[in-house]
Amino acid sequence: MSTKVIARKLSVGTPFELVIDVNYSNTAKPLGPIADSTGSFLVIDQKVKTKSHKGFNTNSYRLKMAGFRTGELSLPRFKFLISAKDSVDTLYSDTLKVNISSVMPEKMSDINDIKPEVKFPNHWLWLIPGIIILLSILGYLGYRLYLQLKKLKELAQAPLSPWVEAMNSLNSLPFKEWINKGQVQRYYYALSEIVKRYLERRFEFNAVEQTTTEIINDLKANKIPYREEFGVFLNKADRVKYAKLIPTYQEIDQALQQAKELVQKTTPEEKPKGIDDNKKGRN
Repeated sequence: MSTKVIARKLSVGTPFELVIDVNYSNTAKPLGPIADSTGSFLVIDQKVKTKSHKGFNTNSYRLKMAGFRTGELSLPRFKFLISAKDSVDTLYSDTLKVNISSVMPEKMSDINDIKPEVKFPNHWLWLIPGIIILLSILGYLGYRLYLQLKKLKELAQAPLSPWVEAMNSLNSLPFKEWINKGQVQRYYYALSEIVKRYLERRFEFNAVEQTTTEIINDLKANKIPYREEFGVFLNKADRVKYAKLIPTYQEIDQALQQAKELVQKTTPEEKPKGIDDNKKGRN
């Protein structure tokens, strides 16, 4: 097995390639790459090519990755399982390091010089108490007005329907911000919680407090539309959250669209009101 990095000067979020060549007998079957944790790195894409030789094969894995912390960072070690007839061998990629620089300019001055001392005029001594009293009165009156308006607004505003609430929540997810920080598990956790709350409010069963298996059973028992699609979506989210599945960037992007489609497909025919169409869900 050999491991090498194909990259020039790297900065935060800049893609690079990690190439891992694995040799194995032509009677064996390889499984991988598997990573316990990718740490500060995100696997964006993965490709593999196989070359056949006399008595053995070589798989060349090209992982497209990006780092989201600065400094000299160690790449995650990837595990490969080579299954023969009666045995399974475990191989690990080499531990390599990359240097990732910040995208901020090296010389950056955002602190202004201290301004010279301002002399305090004597006539302010009697104006200040009056200003404080006036501001206090205005602040009190403003606060009373705020409470009254807030109460009227709460009384007038009816709760959002389940589909409107779900679509607004999906549109408000800070998609790019979390992905750029490598918070993929947090992103999938938020997606699954929004879908669970939608199922609970839309079909009136306790989905938020249930496991995915329990939700799927309730969906089947109540013959909920698109129950199989909901089950596939929640199971995929669980594998990312708990089994440390590493999705590609395309799969991450598609997960948000799949959640929206499930809500739209199970929305009553009457057009929902209140969805903010200007938000795209990628802050």
